[in-house]
Amino acid sequence: MKKKRIAPGTRLPVTLTDSELKDIRECVMLGSEFGREAMVEGKRSRLYLSLDEIEDIQGHVAAEANHTPDKKLRQRLDRLFEGLQEFLDRYDDQD
Repeated sequence: MKKKRIAPGTRLPVTLTDSELKDIRECVMLGSEFGREAMVEGKRSRLYLSLDEIEDIQGHVAAEANHTPDKKLRQRLDRLFEGLQEFLDRYDDQD
């Protein structure tokens, strides 16, 4: 699939479930402030993130998934990783 070109720094809408946001805040150690600016839509939150931010979060998610002894947490983080990967597969902001 051909990637859609976007301007560097373009912020894309990333929708996370409450549990995904909780995992990012608590398990991935990005801090409790992560996602505070998100628009809450029921049990989901929409954040606007650049590809660089998505890639950074994805790296933290992967590291935690690879080091946790908790199988259920690892599975949740793996799903989150894959969801974030969809943005990196779909868009390109490089010149």
